[in-house]
Amino acid sequence: MSRARVAFASAVDGALALGDPDRRHVRLDPSGVREFAVSGDHLAPTAAVISWDQIVQLDADAPTGIVRFPGAVSGLASIGLEAIGFSYAPNTADVVVVITTLSGECRVTCDGYLGSSYWRPHVSSLRALLTLFVNKPSTRKWLTDPSSLLGQLSTVARET
Repeated sequence: MSRARVAFASAVDGALALGDPDRRHVRLDPSGVREFAVSGDHLAPTAAVISWDQIVQLDADAPTGIVRFPGAVSGLASIGLEAIGFSYAPNTADVVVVITTLSGECRVTCDGYLGSSYWRPHVSSLRALLTLFVNKPSTRKWLTDPSSLLGQLSTVARET
């Protein structure tokens, strides 16, 4: 299944997922933020929704680099090394989502995608967007169409 994706963010089930949505991740929607993880053979929320009016800061700490498609580079390296007899398992670039609420800070380590980093302009744009969601409540309506939002974000990142 194909999903709209920019760096560590993707559109899934009417929400913006930070981290691999098939593994541990955080989802943002107009009502707030919620953590999801694999439970048995399916994904399930691990906590209640943290409503936007309780969030004072939202950020993501992710490794950045200058390669636009680091997962493709890592995958090609893996194939090349396997072809000549070396075993190589590429890394994933995990992301830590930091949710600061009126009552404290919560750090969620989300499973990342293939590669050692994410393209710096994508990460910068995503971090700015997270700040905007907290500081400008009217922007949260953009989360109703996460695929379009990510398309616009990708365009902004390429032009910066």
